[in-house]
Amino acid sequence: MGALRQTQSVENKHKLSNTLRNWLPILHSSLSDLGEAMAPFVEANPVVEVESGYEEDFEAKIPRKDYLTSC
Repeated sequence: MGALRQTQSVENKHKLSNTLRNWLPILHSSLSDLGEAMAPFVEANPVVEVESGYEEDFEAKIPRKDYLTSC
């Protein structure tokens, strides 16, 4: 029978837990606190740009029907 690869599976699980540990502050934050939770990642990566769509004006995106002209 083949040998068990316990060390490889333990290493993979350890990497996964480190990744999840890094994402936990983001996953646990509310929408209003998400910008603060993302700040360290944005500062560390100059390519990342975070733009909030939470407080966007949705009236501008919804087409407005003019009911007065149709009467």
